[in-house]
Amino acid sequence: MSRNKRLSITALFRPLRFPLLVGLVFLASTFTGCEDPTKRNPLLCDVGTATFERPLGWDAKKTEWPTLSLLTPSDVPRDLMTRMISIDAARPEQKTADVTAVDFAMKYKGILLPDPTELDGERAYWVLANGQLGKFQPTHVVIAHHKGQAYYILGGSSDRSDLSSDVQAIVKSWKWKK
Repeated sequence: MSRNKRLSITALFRPLRFPLLVGLVFLASTFTGCEDPTKRNPLLCDVGTATFERPLGWDAKKTEWPTLSLLTPSDVPRDLMTRMISIDAARPEQKTADVTAVDFAMKYKGILLPDPTELDGERAYWVLANGQLGKFQPTHVVIAHHKGQAYYILGGSSDRSDLSSDVQAIVKSWKWKK
């Protein structure tokens, strides 16, 4: 191909460079968070050490907070939001998950439920707390230890919403990566 033809083809596509770049950035930002376009399940969230299914009616949001995943109701604008679910992990201050859960319950004036649950085979503990009206605080929390980390599935609200079924859906679908 001659140099003149190459230049004319390049000149033809030059006006499309910026819109193409904007489109690629939009597509990349659309598929971050929990949705993974390469998987068959668009509700699957990957937090690095585990996966879980995002409950119906909840969207993954980007956040500046140090959290593994932040979910908010799909149909509520951010400024009107009263509920959210956060997945967090940290180095545990206690040796066992049950003691971590007791400490959490004491901190948030909650109760540790007597029957433990499981996060894909790891013993986990439910903490229920009332929270203060008008303040975002955890109300439904599941705590487990796995490979030297404490994992928290925190359902929180500022209006004391019942998030137990949404947190339970995450617990049931939780899978540790091998």
